[in-house]
Amino acid sequence: MSSIALREPGRLREAIADSDVRIVLCGHNHHAALGTLGAVPVWVSPAIAYQADTGSTQVFRGITGAAFSRVDLSSDGVTVTPIPISTDAG
Repeated sequence: MSSIALREPGRLREAIADSDVRIVLCGHNHHAALGTLGAVPVWVSPAIAYQADTGSTQVFRGITGAAFSRVDLSSDGVTVTPIPISTDAG
């Protein structure tokens, strides 16, 4: 993961601090993830093709599964919901 990490996250954190940025959206990482950059939430959207097996002891193992993100903005804040997509053929 370090090879795809933001090189200078402090610069982005400074750029969005005290701004009207309410969430940083990014993707994809083959599973949903949440973090913060300063006080701003960061959401990594799940993949629409397959998911990463986060319990795997291998470097990376893909498993069947897909999802997308629903992002709701309101005066109270931000709500993000990962919504799984059925991959069953039947």
